[in-house]
Amino acid sequence: MDAVPVRKPLEPHEPVPTTPGRIALLFACAGLMTFGLLSPIALLVSIIAVVRKPDWFGAVALVLSGAAVAALVDVIFFGGFLLLLIYSVFA
Repeated sequence: MDAVPVRKPLEPHEPVPTTPGRIALLFACAGLMTFGLLSPIALLVSIIAVVRKPDWFGAVALVLSGAAVAALVDVIFFGGFLLLLIYSVFA
Protein backbone atom coordinates (compact mmCIF):
# COMPACT_ATOMS: atom_id res chain seq x y z
CA MET A 1 0.00 0.00 0.00
CA ASP A 2 1.06 3.54 -0.68
CA ALA A 3 1.74 5.78 2.26
CA VAL A 4 -0.51 8.78 2.69
CA PRO A 5 1.51 11.97 2.23
CA VAL A 6 1.82 14.09 5.34
CA ARG A 7 0.60 17.64 4.91
CA LYS A 8 2.64 20.45 6.35
CA PRO A 9 0.82 23.20 8.23
CA LEU A 10 0.33 26.41 6.36
CA GLU A 11 3.08 28.94 6.92
CA PRO A 12 2.24 32.58 7.47
CA HIS A 13 3.00 34.75 4.50
CA GLU A 14 3.36 38.42 3.86
CA PRO A 15 0.12 40.26 3.15
CA VAL A 16 -0.75 40.79 -0.48
CA PRO A 17 -0.65 44.46 -1.54
CA THR A 18 -4.07 46.04 -1.73
CA THR A 19 -5.69 46.89 -4.99
CA PRO A 20 -6.35 50.56 -4.09
CA GLY A 21 -2.65 51.03 -3.31
CA ARG A 22 -1.63 49.62 -6.66
CA ILE A 23 -4.20 51.72 -8.49
CA ALA A 24 -3.02 54.82 -6.63
CA LEU A 25 0.60 54.13 -7.57
CA LEU A 26 -0.45 53.60 -11.19
CA PHE A 27 -2.28 56.95 -11.23
CA ALA A 28 0.66 58.67 -9.50
CA CYS A 29 3.10 57.43 -12.15
CA ALA A 30 0.66 58.36 -14.91
CA GLY A 31 0.28 61.78 -13.30
CA LEU A 32 4.02 62.32 -13.47
CA MET A 33 4.08 61.30 -17.12
CA THR A 34 1.21 63.66 -17.99
CA PHE A 35 2.95 66.58 -16.24
CA GLY A 36 0.53 66.57 -13.31
CA LEU A 37 -2.82 66.39 -15.09
CA LEU A 38 -3.81 63.09 -13.44
CA SER A 39 -2.15 63.92 -10.13
CA PRO A 40 -5.29 65.22 -8.35
CA ILE A 41 -7.04 61.94 -9.13
CA ALA A 42 -3.97 60.05 -7.91
CA LEU A 43 -3.93 62.09 -4.70
CA LEU A 44 -7.58 61.28 -4.00
CA VAL A 45 -7.13 57.56 -4.73
CA SER A 46 -3.93 57.39 -2.66
CA ILE A 47 -5.63 59.01 0.34
CA ILE A 48 -8.41 56.43 0.09
CA ALA A 49 -5.83 53.63 -0.23
CA VAL A 50 -3.83 54.77 2.80
CA VAL A 51 -6.95 55.15 4.94
CA ARG A 52 -8.42 51.75 4.03
CA LYS A 53 -5.37 49.49 4.21
CA PRO A 54 -2.04 51.25 4.60
CA ASP A 55 0.81 49.70 2.64
CA TRP A 56 3.88 51.04 0.91
CA PHE A 57 2.16 51.26 -2.48
CA GLY A 58 -0.34 53.76 -1.13
CA ALA A 59 2.31 55.66 0.85
CA VAL A 60 4.59 56.05 -2.16
CA ALA A 61 1.62 57.11 -4.30
CA LEU A 62 0.65 59.67 -1.67
CA VAL A 63 4.14 61.21 -1.67
CA LEU A 64 4.46 61.22 -5.48
CA SER A 65 1.00 62.60 -6.16
CA GLY A 66 1.29 65.17 -3.36
CA ALA A 67 4.54 66.52 -4.81
CA ALA A 68 3.08 66.53 -8.32
CA VAL A 69 -0.07 68.38 -7.20
CA ALA A 70 2.07 70.93 -5.34
CA ALA A 71 4.16 71.48 -8.48
CA LEU A 72 1.03 71.74 -10.63
CA VAL A 73 -0.50 74.33 -8.30
CA ASP A 74 2.77 76.25 -8.33
CA VAL A 75 2.91 76.30 -12.11
CA ILE A 76 -0.74 77.30 -12.48
CA PHE A 77 -0.92 80.01 -9.81
CA PHE A 78 2.67 81.23 -9.42
CA GLY A 79 4.13 80.55 -12.85
CA GLY A 80 6.64 78.05 -11.47
CA PHE A 81 8.35 80.65 -9.26
CA LEU A 82 8.43 78.43 -6.17
CA LEU A 83 9.99 75.55 -8.10
CA LEU A 84 12.66 77.86 -9.47
CA LEU A 85 13.30 79.15 -5.95
CA ILE A 86 13.74 75.61 -4.61
CA TYR A 87 16.03 74.70 -7.52
CA SER A 88 18.16 77.78 -6.92
CA VAL A 89 18.63 76.92 -3.23
CA PHE A 90 19.89 73.42 -4.02
CA ALA A 91 21.93 74.35 -7.10
